Amino acid sequence: MKNQFKVFSFVLLLSALAAFSGSARTAESNNYRFNKLTQSLCDSVKNDQLAKFRSELLTARVHIRNIYSQVQCDGSPLLDIAMINQSKKMVSYLKNKVLHIDVSNLQQEKVAG
Repeated sequence: MKNQFKVFSFVLLLSALAAFSGSARTAESNNYRFNKLTQSLCDSVKNDQLAKFRSELLTARVHIRNIYSQVQCDGSPLLDIAMINQSKKMVSYLKNKVLHIDVSNLQQEKVAG
């Protein structure tokens, strides 16, 4: 009986360790994917490649309004990078998709502050 308990405890411990190491790998993998997506989106914005930009979002199965606040290119938001690089298609697209997010955030900050 004691041996069965020891075996069960050992199996339980191994399962917990496997689950923990798997979650760490998943976090690293997600971070790598996000960084790769961010770099690709930044390149698309800088080169005014709207079709590639939308394709990358579709492939990653995300909406720009959900990740816009987290994506930074050289420390600047995507819309700023698009304006600096005179990417007309991207400026228009980003204004339509995410400008209302910035406005609502500013309104919330004014109410809170």
